[in-house]
Amino acid sequence: MNEGLISGRYAKALYKHCLEAGNAAQVYAQMTQLANTFESEKLLQSTVDNPYLLPADKQRLLLTAAGADKGGSVDKFVLLLIKNNRVNLIRTMALSFGDIYRKANSIARVVITTAADIDEKELSKIKNIVQKHVADKTIELSHVVNPDLIGGFNVTVDS
Repeated sequence: MNEGLISGRYAKALYKHCLEAGNAAQVYAQMTQLANTFESEKLLQSTVDNPYLLPADKQRLLLTAAGADKGGSVDKFVLLLIKNNRVNLIRTMALSFGDIYRKANSIARVVITTAADIDEKELSKIKNIVQKHVADKTIELSHVVNPDLIGGFNVTVDS
């Protein structure tokens, strides 16, 4: 079976559970932090894939990476993944969950890439211009400095 399909199904199930539990925003923040941790800590995936790491240690590691509490929705989700031998797919599940949540809540991911660091005033001006183009959506903004840009800035909205 396709790993993307599996990840999507688990992410949809987690989203449905969160809607029923009323904690979708909290789980979204935790799953976003988990995906960001996978991005910044390159060895996290190989650690999660390690068959010699005890399931309890994987659970503790992933909860810490997500900033989640024991007994919460993310903890229950991680335990389900460990039980079903799907924990190696948690990164793609976190990304899929984020996509589902943003689509359901009309959130646009905006990445502003500049050649040099800019102040909050300039960033706010760019954000206001982008907000006019995505009028009905809420903006989730991130700023990246890329010195390889010759000048100016790039704006990416939902990839």
